[in-house]
Formats: sequence, C-alpha cells, structure tokens
Amino acid sequence: MFSTFFYNPIYNLFVLILDFVTSDAGIAIILVTVLIKILLFPLAKKAIKTQIGMKQIKPELDALQKKYGKKPKPEERQKMAVEMMALYKDNNVRPFASLFVLLIQLPVLIALYLVFYKGGLPAINSELLYSFVATPQTVDMMFLGFVDLEAKRNIILALLAGAIQAIHSHVSIDVPEASKDGGMQADFARNFTQQMKYGLPLLIAGTAYFFGSAIALYLITSTSFMLLQEYLVRKDKEALRNVK
Repeated sequence: MFSTFFYNPIYNLFVLILDFVTSDAGIAIILVTVLIKILLFPLAKKAIKTQIGMKQIKPELDALQKKYGKKPKPEERQKMAVEMMALYKDNNVRPFASLFVLLIQLPVLIALYLVFYKGGLPAINSELLYSFVATPQTVDMMFLGFVDLEAKRNIILALLAGAIQAIHSHVSIDVPEASKDGGMQADFARNFTQQMKYGLPLLIAGTAYFFGSAIALYLITSTSFMLLQEYLVRKDKEALRNVK
C-alpha cells in the first residue's frame, strides 16, 4: 500500500522529469522536492500557525498552570482542561493540528526520501514505471556539471545541509525559559527542546554526509523550502491576526 500510493507515484514523477524536463538528476531532485513541498504547503502552513498561536497564548497557559498547581485534584484537573479548551477556542488555536498535519505528511516525506536513497541512480527501475512513463535515455549524475551525485559522501553538501537546518531551527524552535517552580517536567521539556534546536543540525549534517550526495541535495532543498514557508507564514500578518 505504501509503495502503491506514495513511493511509486513520486518515483514516476521523478523519472518523468528526467525524461521531459532535464537529464540532470540533481535538478530533478530539486524539482520533485519543491513540487511535493508546494502540494503540502497548506498543511505545513496550518502547523506553523498553530506553533505561533501556542507561543502567543503561553503566558495564559502558564497562568492556568499556576492557578491549579502542579498536581491538581481530579475535579480541578477537569476544570483546568475545560478552561484550556476554551482558551484554545477563543484564540483559534488547535493544539493537535500540528501532530495531525505531521502524520499526514510523514508517508509522503518518507517516500520522497526513499526515492533518492533507494532509487539506484543512474539506473532506472522500469518495473516501477507507469505505462505512460518512459525510461530516460540518459541520466546525468553530475549536478550542474561539477557535483558528482554518485559520490557516496560530499562534505561541502553535508555542511551546507547542516547550516541551513541550523538557520531553520533558530527560526522555528523556541527554547522555553528556565523556570524556578516549573518542576522536573518543565526542565525536561526545556532540555529536550534545547537538544532538538542544537542537535538537529548535527543530525542533518551527519545524515547528508553518510547517506550520499543525492540525499544531501534533497535535505538542502527540503530544509530551504521549510525556511521559506516559515518566512511566508510569519510575514502574513493577516493570517497571524486570525490566530489570536
């Protein structure tokens, strides 16, 4: 089912671009990644708006937490939940929207990743092609004439992927401030967020280096587009006003 609905369609799109648009595998990787990201943009936009909205109402959520204490009684916990849901509704924030959006996007993003990881370039698996998709006569693995996508490792692309992820993490991940009375749970959340913000760029750089140049180019394109998404959504003041 995963191959039928996700992997095969994206693989065929990739081959179609190689056949009709460009023989440069690197440009094809960029075009496929951008096309998929554009299709998923409405979902990504909702997730970003939810993240911004949660940040905006955080002081009010903290006030509720302080009002009912760290360990409220069952009846107080119910009242707290009702007040939190009312707060979300009044500010047009859907706290579970970002998780739902991620679950929808995840199979597509995994398929996109696997197309470039398991695609076996420059060979084309003709058994996966639809009847209207022809095998390209040539597949140029020299991206723009000087980046060898057949090379297993490319330190420059890996460092670039990590650097772009560091910029994206700086823009999109907010580390909570240290709280004197937040308790162990608050400290854990802060430490986890901090590790995500500073550790994710290293993870992306490592993945880009060890999984090869094609994956590195995919990660660079994907993260760059996510950075552009953040900019466009945050620039849309009217949309942000509707969040709260």
